[in-house]
Amino acid sequence: MNELSSPNLKKHAAAIHCSGELSLVERKLSNILLLNSYEELLFKDVHTIPTKHLFAMLGWEDSNNVEGLKSTLKGLMSTVIEFNLMGDGGEVWEAMTLLSSAKIADGYCRYSYAKDLAAKFYKPEIFAVINLSVQKQFKSNYALTLYENCVRFIKVGSTGWWSLDTFRKVMGANSETYHEFKRLSSFVIKKAMDEINQVSDIRLKVEYKKESRKVVALRFLITASSQQVLIDRDAKANNTDNVIEELKGNELFKRLREHGIGERLALSWMIEEPELAAKAVDYTELMDAKGNIKGNTAGYIRRLIESKAELEEPLYKTNKKKSEREESVRRKVESDNKKQLEEFRKLKFKEASQNLSFNDLIELKDQFLMSAEAVSLTQTNFDRDKGKFVDKVTQLTFMPWLKKKITPEFDQKEFELWLQKKV
Repeated sequence: MNELSSPNLKKHAAAIHCSGELSLVERKLSNILLLNSYEELLFKDVHTIPTKHLFAMLGWEDSNNVEGLKSTLKGLMSTVIEFNLMGDGGEVWEAMTLLSSAKIADGYCRYSYAKDLAAKFYKPEIFAVINLSVQKQFKSNYALTLYENCVRFIKVGSTGWWSLDTFRKVMGANSETYHEFKRLSSFVIKKAMDEINQVSDIRLKVEYKKESRKVVALRFLITASSQQVLIDRDAKANNTDNVIEELKGNELFKRLREHGIGERLALSWMIEEPELAAKAVDYTELMDAKGNIKGNTAGYIRRLIESKAELEEPLYKTNKKKSEREESVRRKVESDNKKQLEEFRKLKFKEASQNLSFNDLIELKDQFLMSAEAVSLTQTNFDRDKGKFVDKVTQLTFMPWLKKKITPEFDQKEFELWLQKKV
């Protein structure tokens, strides 16, 4: 178990450069898995992380998308990593798959790297520091790819010149669509830069080198962004980006530490053997209360866990778990009912909005412009001929107002009838 409490990943430059054809979610997952295993790359063959933590760090908080995770892992296992596309570090050419194996079982993801690749990842001659709390903000694969390839140059302020062919290969923009520079500029370079400048901790400007009026190379100028302050603050507030802090707040971690178990070992047990660790602590405290432990309790707990002892769970713990399961079922039913209700209300709003005539919509927008919600807006440009607000902020503010205005009052009988038809 490594120090995931730091969201910063040192990623080998060759791994960044050669993986341009990864999808956005594959690139994010690759970075998360590498950070999770980083400290143990050289002495541990198989690495483990709870799937619920992967879902959270990928931004799938409301999901249990195991099939999506399987598909993404298979994508990493079929991706060939090439050393060294950019010539960094002067390595002899090598190629290997990004992930050698993966397994999902009992709520955990277990995975491994080829030994040669693990060695390169652990001691990269040239690396980029990638902040996973920043990574989570990206919605475009090209933006994240460009970010990874630029952030390592923050101290020197420039990437240096890249030929267009190298840039296309690095970005994974190899389709015929991007052979024409105009399309490459519009759909890859500019869009990726705009997203990076909006959500990340760096700002980019691009410069071009031309020969006979034709662009042949480009480079990116890099500066730190004031957005970094906001990112750092949000990262501290977001427990999904700080898995270790979540584990340290767990009652089991506190109990293990009270018995003298080291922090790293306690965290490792909580990741790999949480149920056995809990049973071992309960059993040890029961035996200690009876005066049956002559040595220290830390050693006793460790022997129980390392020997995989079969321990009976105390009746109190069993009853508590039963109560927790019942509460979990109750909360799920409550959550499902809430989702159904929200879906029904959205349907009623959609029906009401579809029945509005053009004149009805103009009249409602005039009412909105006189409302308290519109008064706070700095500008409210309204094209009456088209019946549209020109600026997006006004439109976004108008929609919740319209929803409250035209959605009919909730009818319990109609809702129940809708549920029956849906089933």
